Amino acid sequence: MRSLVLKIFIWFWAAMALVALALYFSTRATISEQAERQERQWIEMTMPLVAQSAADIFERVGPSGLRRYVNRLNRRRRFNVSFLNQEGELLAGPVPSGRVRNLATKAAQSNDRLVEIVEGERLVAQSVVSPAGSRFVLAGNVRARFPGNPPGRPRRPPPILRALGILDADIQTQVLRILAVFLTAGLVCYGLACYLTAPLKKLRAATRKLADGDLAARVGKSPGGRQDELTDLGHDFDRMAERIQTMVDAQRRLLSDISHELRSPLARLNVALALIRQRMKGRSDDELDRIELEAGRLNQLIGHLLTLSRIESGTMAPARSGIAVDQLLAEVVADAEYEARGSGKAVRILSSQACVAVGNRELLRSAVENVVRNAVYYTAEKTAVEVELKLDGEARDTALITVRDRGDGVRESELGEIFRPFYRVAAARERQSGGTGLGLTITRQAVQLHNGSVAASNASGGGLRIEIRLPVRPGTADSAEPL
Repeated sequence: MRSLVLKIFIWFWAAMALVALALYFSTRATISEQAERQERQWIEMTMPLVAQSAADIFERVGPSGLRRYVNRLNRRRRFNVSFLNQEGELLAGPVPSGRVRNLATKAAQSNDRLVEIVEGERLVAQSVVSPAGSRFVLAGNVRARFPGNPPGRPRRPPPILRALGILDADIQTQVLRILAVFLTAGLVCYGLACYLTAPLKKLRAATRKLADGDLAARVGKSPGGRQDELTDLGHDFDRMAERIQTMVDAQRRLLSDISHELRSPLARLNVALALIRQRMKGRSDDELDRIELEAGRLNQLIGHLLTLSRIESGTMAPARSGIAVDQLLAEVVADAEYEARGSGKAVRILSSQACVAVGNRELLRSAVENVVRNAVYYTAEKTAVEVELKLDGEARDTALITVRDRGDGVRESELGEIFRPFYRVAAARERQSGGTGLGLTITRQAVQLHNGSVAASNASGGGLRIEIRLPVRPGTADSAEPL
């Protein structure tokens, strides 16, 4: 369970549910105990007086007065008692059940108070003698229908339960009302959880955009003018992102400016070198050859820096034109094969399927060429670099370009680092090759600009495998027209 909203919701809801259950059962138990105690007190102390009053009213006022008295007693106390004579004839109150009549008969014969509990129901019969010497019995069920209102002085439940009407109902209604309370609490807790985590969701979305290279990503202001610690965290993130964007933009401008400024003195250096060679009338000089080699490397580095700067600044966005990827790959391999022959190496296309991509052909060619040239350099002598192009995916809408060399490979911990600018797997390796450390970086940026991806892995049997994935559509060279 990774969702913070779900965690907060469940914990709040569980806490409220447990509190509600504890309140319900503790209150019900307390009320039941008090009802039981007060009911016994009423039966032992109050019921004989009530029965004696009923007998007096019957002899003084008559049956009508007795009926009014018993009905009022049942209505006010919420009882179900009847007043009978010694022979068991009903004088006032509801018609008693057979159990009540039997208990009343026994009480009249024993001249005492009898109590029986039958199937959870408490039945009571109180025998009294009127002033005229006649025997009567007050019998029935004196248990209150609502446990919170026992005989005597009723005690009402707590306000929250009284307002919800939970205890003043049958068991089915109580269950339904408790479920309604839980559902209401769940909605409240869910709303609270969403409110608490809303800034975190915005922060997460902005963080992902920033991690994907969108330096303009911001959390922004919270709706409703919300002010709390999470909102402050979002503001701190915005300040951090703004600072990072400022520094990165400054770094990009610096690289671009330096690259442009270096081109002029480098051009003058090449002109001076050419003039010196003219004066020497074609004679070879090791020092001049070395100057020319290093000037060429410096020119290559400046070119890579400018290309990377244009890609990152967005000025080199892919054009909306069709590119025959299989033809482009064949051209790159042909050029690399020509250069590899001099060092006893080869470049081969194992398989190639026709497909068309959309973008900038020059930029895409540079991306593929950097990978192939890199593989040619590091593959062992008398081995071949293997290149494949096939369509991948269920819809065959992804071109998978695989370039595999037969070199020493790269340590697993450094496979993701080789696409970083100026990253060197080994210090001597790049110095010997004369590489700039920007080729694979340009490849990654160019492929991502075409909505693709690039990854490196060590091949079984040795060597490094680099895979480039590009969104394409199946087709031939004839379909590679501007879109």
